[in-house]
This record gives sequence, structure tokens and C-alpha cells, in this order.
Amino acid sequence: MSSKLVNLVLFVLILCPSMIFGQRMSLKEAVEKDIVNVEITDNGKSQGEKNISFTINNMTREPVDLLLNAGMLVDPVNPDLQDHVITQSMLVSLEPLEKATYDAYGMCTQGSKGGPKEGDQYIIGGPISEELAKVVKLIERNSYQDGTGQNAVWAITDRANIAGIYDESDPARSKALAEFVADVRGEDVPWYNVVYEEHESDERMFTGDVARLDAIFRYSLIATSKITFGIYHPNGEPLQVYFEDRVRPKGNHRLKFTFEATGIKHGTYHVKLFSEGVLIEDRPVEL
Repeated sequence: MSSKLVNLVLFVLILCPSMIFGQRMSLKEAVEKDIVNVEITDNGKSQGEKNISFTINNMTREPVDLLLNAGMLVDPVNPDLQDHVITQSMLVSLEPLEKATYDAYGMCTQGSKGGPKEGDQYIIGGPISEELAKVVKLIERNSYQDGTGQNAVWAITDRANIAGIYDESDPARSKALAEFVADVRGEDVPWYNVVYEEHESDERMFTGDVARLDAIFRYSLIATSKITFGIYHPNGEPLQVYFEDRVRPKGNHRLKFTFEATGIKHGTYHVKLFSEGVLIEDRPVEL
């Protein structure tokens, strides 16, 4: 055997052993071919941590490399609970007959169903939508493995308000994600942000109940005017008036405001600006 051929064989053996001795495939394919079996459970970790555990048993006498793909769906054994989508790819290697456990990031995809708890069991599910696949890819690439990323997933799977893709500690970062999701949905980014109430139950993980509205209201006046500003019910009745007949000069203005929305019924409300008693701005918000 020539020295060049020997060197090529050594190169392949050292850098690509799976090409000779093992196999590389997706976890789903390996399960379907009875190469491995897998137990999938919720490990009890909180949002932002690797909360889904895969215990994989290589049933062959050959090593195997497995790809856990971002975008893989896992379905709960209990139909009252939410599916999870895996949001970060991972390559794992198993020796012959080896059994090992690996943790992965997972996000809920059915807000109207019950929340996960430690010990819940799952099976590998079917394909996800093209919209969700795009969002999962961005979550993985830019490490949105947190509540902001979860709200982005629900904005696709449950059509939750894009305004809820918001992190008040890093608004620029969350705005980039909101803009991406809006583009995927073919919509405009809302001009306001909402913070959701934090509550979950065995029956419903995500309600869409809004705790707070944060917004910046920009407006222009053609002359010095007395203005009134507030939030109004769908029927036109005032919900909260921030000020009345405040004198403001001609020009462009920026008004930052917050509305505490806990307990407010879901619906479309209106942020209104009056100048000298005449309505000049009317902007809807979903609460």
C-alpha cells in the first residue's frame, strides 16, 4: 500500500471514525430503525434552562452519532399538556450498547393547554410549520432561550400578540425578535409592548392576560394647544385619562406612558389624543 493511501486511511480513521465504524443520523430516524430507543421527560428545570431530558440507549454493537435537531417536536403522553419544540440542535455520540442522558432546550407550543411539570413523559412528534421553523432557527442562532423566545413561539403557534415579545431589561434585543416574527406573520410590529401576567395551571399554561402596557406615543401639533390624553374602552368610555387640557407647544412630541392592565377584560382599546377638544390621534391596543 502506498504511503499516500496509508495517510488517507489514517486521516479518515482519526477525523471521521463514524464513516467507517458508526452511523450518523437524526434521533427520529435512529428510533424508527430500532438503532436506539429513547425516553423523553421533563426534568423540572425552569424556563431558560435545558428542561427536556433525552435518555438514549444504543441497542447496537456499533457506535452511533445522533443529531437532535432544533425544530423537533415532542408530544406529551398526557394529551392535556403542551407539545414542546426543541430550540437548539445537539450532536451526541454513543458507544456500542451505551445508555446516556442529554438535556435540551424546549419551548411550549400550545398555550391553551396545561403547563409542564417534572416527570412528564413525551414521544417524538411530527413536523412543525414553516413559520415556526423560521422562528426556532432564529431562537437558536441568537440564543433567545428565555421568556422572550417563548413568547415568540406562542406568537406563531397560538397567534399571541407580537407586542408580548418584549424584554424590558433589553428592549433592543427583544425588538429585533418581534420584528422577525412580525415579518414571518406578514404583519406590522405593534407600536406598543405588553407584559403578560405570570400565572399557569394544570389546565392552561398561557392565557394572554396582560399585566402592563408600555408605550411611547409620538405626535405632532400644528400650533400651541390644550391636549387631553388617555386610554378608552371600545365603547368610547374613558379607561384612564392621564391628563386634560395640558398646554403643549407647536412641534413634535414624545410621550412615554405605562398602563397597569391586570384584571382588564381582553379586547381592543384605544389610546386617544384630543387637541382643543377635537380627536387628532386614535391608536388601538390589544389587551
